[in-house]
Parts: sequence; C-alpha cells; structure tokens
Amino acid sequence: AIVFGAGWLRRQMADPVARLKIDERLLRMRMVGDVIRKVETARLARTLGTLLKNGVPLLSGLAVARNVMTNGALAESVEQAADEVKTGGGLGYALTQSKRFPKLALQMISVGEESGELDGMLMKVADTFDIEVKNTLDRLLAALVPATTIVMTVLVAFIMLAIVLPIMNI
Repeated sequence: AIVFGAGWLRRQMADPVARLKIDERLLRMRMVGDVIRKVETARLARTLGTLLKNGVPLLSGLAVARNVMTNGALAESVEQAADEVKTGGGLGYALTQSKRFPKLALQMISVGEESGELDGMLMKVADTFDIEVKNTLDRLLAALVPATTIVMTVLVAFIMLAIVLPIMNI
C-alpha cells in the first residue's frame, strides 16, 4: 500500500492541475499550511528584495521570484499579483487579493511601498518570517519528544503483554 501510494502521489505531482489542488490543500492544513505559507513568503520576500535592491524592475523581479516558489498555489497568486501590478496597482494590494499570504507580510509590504523602501522592507519581511518558521519548528520538535515517548511506551506495553499473557494462560 505504501509503494502504491507513493507511486500514485508521484504521478499526481507530475500533473500540473493535480499538483495545484494538492498545494491548495496543503495550505489549508492547520500547522503544515501555516509553516508552508511562512517559508514561501520569506523566500518570495528575500528574492524580490534582493532583486529590487540590485536595480531589477518590480515586474521582472516578480517573474523571477515566482519561479523560486515551490508551492504552485502561492506562485499562481504571485502571477496574478504581477498582472495587477502591470495595470498600476500596488504590490501589497495585489497580494492581498489572493488571501493566501500572511497579513503581517502584506502590511509590511504596503508600508514599504508607501515609504519608498520596498526592498528594505522585503528583507525585513524575510528575516521576520525566517525567525517565525524557526520558532514554529522548534516548538513542533519540542512537542514531538513527549509524543514519541508515549508511543514507544505503548508499543513496549503491547510487546510485554504479548509475552506475559501466554505465560499467564499456562
């Protein structure tokens, strides 16, 4: 079943439409979606901030940053935002329309646009979300140790029962 499931998942990930649905489903998951959203936001902000700092135009930078993202649903949102920016809208407003990015990042991007320091603010967004992801993963790993201990205790108890019960029946 595991081999069959892995093969099926691999075929699904090769199909762009199915991959987009899987990416959207991952974003809706409670803990996983939040971590993915923060990692992708940090990746987008760092890439776009670096490009803007080095003189690349915003539309070209958005195209490059979209290619850096691994989640198809968020990459699609960036593509739609680039279309909105082409028509004269702001980046913060355009990304807000998708409702897929964290509100803090969108507010920081809007402030960066209004102050004329978008590249610097994007780098701050990336640093902020990198720290948040690190803290979230540290909390998850800290919770994993007691959970693993409980699972191992239950497994050892079943093994002990499997050994002791036949002896007791004799």
